[in-house]
Amino acid sequence: MNTGHDSTSPLYAQVETALASDIVAAILPLDKRVVTASKMVAQQLCVPVGAQVYRIERVRLADGVAMPFDETYLPLEIGEKIASNDLETEPIFALLEDKYDLPLIEAQYQLEAVTANEHIAQALDIEVGSPIFLIEWTSYAEALSLPD
Repeated sequence: MNTGHDSTSPLYAQVETALASDIVAAILPLDKRVVTASKMVAQQLCVPVGAQVYRIERVRLADGVAMPFDETYLPLEIGEKIASNDLETEPIFALLEDKYDLPLIEAQYQLEAVTANEHIAQALDIEVGSPIFLIEWTSYAEALSLPD
């Protein structure tokens, strides 16, 4: 079981970084629900297209300002367990690693400059079409099943 987070690791969550500084960090959960996996989500989660997966949407706040909009997709069983926790106070990565003993061992990043659609603009309190930085982050765990 992982007992802590290494701040030099690319998997170190943004909230923990903020908590280690003078920034007042918060997480605002927006939505959590079962959805059907699109082709891209299915490929990343290694499930069939159309399979049920769990989507969690959150906004992270830094000193009260909405910064990143997070859209997290998880395999259904893992997502149901994660969603049952207080996502305002417990970062998803900490839950995966510490509570459910699923150490994150690798991550892939894809970075792209895009414009905010209506959904993201509303969540971040910015205008539709505003430039934003899209970070597609896929993390991998050692195991794909959770203990009961």
